Parts: sequence; C-alpha cells; structure tokens
Amino acid sequence: MTMAKVMGERTEMQPKQLRLVMKQGAALALIGTLIGLAIAYLSGRIVASQIYMIRASDPLMLSGAIVVVVGIAAIATMIPAWRASRLNPSGVLHSA
Repeated sequence: MTMAKVMGERTEMQPKQLRLVMKQGAALALIGTLIGLAIAYLSGRIVASQIYMIRASDPLMLSGAIVVVVGIAAIATMIPAWRASRLNPSGVLHSA
C-alpha cells in the first residue's frame, strides 16, 4: 500500500470521525437540555410561589439559558471531535 493511498484513506475518515463525535455530543446535550429545562420550570414554579413578581416560565430567560447551554455543549464537544479527527486510526489500534 502506498503512502498516498494511506493518506487518502485517513483524510477520508476525518469528516466521518468529526461527525460521529459531534452527533454523540449533540444527543447528550439535547437530553441534558430537556432535563434541565424541566427542572428549571419546576423549580421556577416553587420560587414564583414564594417571591413576588417572578414568573415560573419566563420565555426570555429559559430561551437564553438554552442558547448558553447548547453553545457551551457545542464548544465542549468540538474540542474532542477535532482531536479524534486528527488521530490515525491504525496507529491507535496498534498501540492498544
């Protein structure tokens, strides 16, 4: 096998590895966001019953929190995805 062929196969795998890791991270972020949204809504109702002029489901605050959490999750997932796309798969398998 020539070096050009090996490099071609490795270059072809990089987008697949990046997509795979990003997809897994996005799924975890979606599940965490949904659970966090439910907890925030329920705890907001408790706080709203005790504090005057506080609404349980303030759409601006909830949507802002979702944007921040999803943005942080995307950045936190992109770093390992980028590192995984840079690895040589056969080198990783041989070192194990």
